[in-house]
Amino acid sequence: MRGGLPDEILRFFRGGGGHSLIIKGAPGAGKSMFALQLATELHDSFAAFYVSPRVSHESVLRQFPAIAPSVLRKTRARPPPASPTTVVCPACGASIEVTPKERPMEATCSVCGRTSRFAARTELNRLIVNIEEGPQPPSFPLYLPEIEMAYEAVDENFARYPQLRSLILIDPIDALDDDYDIRSWRLVTTLQKDLVENSGAGLVYIVNSVGEQKIDYLVDAVVTMVAAGGPTSEIRILDIVKLRGRPVQQRRYYFMVHHGRLWEAQKDFLDWMERS
Repeated sequence: MRGGLPDEILRFFRGGGGHSLIIKGAPGAGKSMFALQLATELHDSFAAFYVSPRVSHESVLRQFPAIAPSVLRKTRARPPPASPTTVVCPACGASIEVTPKERPMEATCSVCGRTSRFAARTELNRLIVNIEEGPQPPSFPLYLPEIEMAYEAVDENFARYPQLRSLILIDPIDALDDDYDIRSWRLVTTLQKDLVENSGAGLVYIVNSVGEQKIDYLVDAVVTMVAAGGPTSEIRILDIVKLRGRPVQQRRYYFMVHHGRLWEAQKDFLDWMERS
């Protein structure tokens, strides 16, 4: 066995510009472990942040103590934005009115005078307006806390880690379907345009259904994971479905789960283990 995830996936993210990846598989397939380990192995190039509508940071840290700490940075508890064009100054916390743009925005705080960069919010603003003014508008102002946390993490990284790019892990993206009655493909389209294409961030979306294919074409890369023999098995199989713009040198990888990490293993070694 050898440590580390496939080099071609690491090289894919380290390439210029923003990139996105979907990790698909049934519960227990190792998707969260793969995403957290990916963030750990990219720490020299990316400042990562983990967002989950289902699992607390404390629970993730208990389950993955070796690979989770670097992505579980604490964020300030911020109130819902006063309007779609309001952001929070990372220096003093004051509200700043900004004009939406399709590239990272710059704005100067009227309180502390600091000029900061912020993630593009054009598509997020458009999504909120379309829902609030649609045929079945919500009875209260729409607030998407997990999505706002992703944008705020990119804003914070611009301020604190200007030499690094942002890597946002959303685990799982399809859980937000039920929470907000917004289809995953609409959320992915929004995040892709604002954060990946126009803010240069990396996005990793975890999806709890291999059969979900509508969002595959929206992202740059897709992998699937299964636990060989069931969720209690220590063997995980990773299949690379696509890496947009790059040839795939090897489609299938085998891993052992050991000490809370994925370790690549050769197929004949795993076959020997099963026979032993």
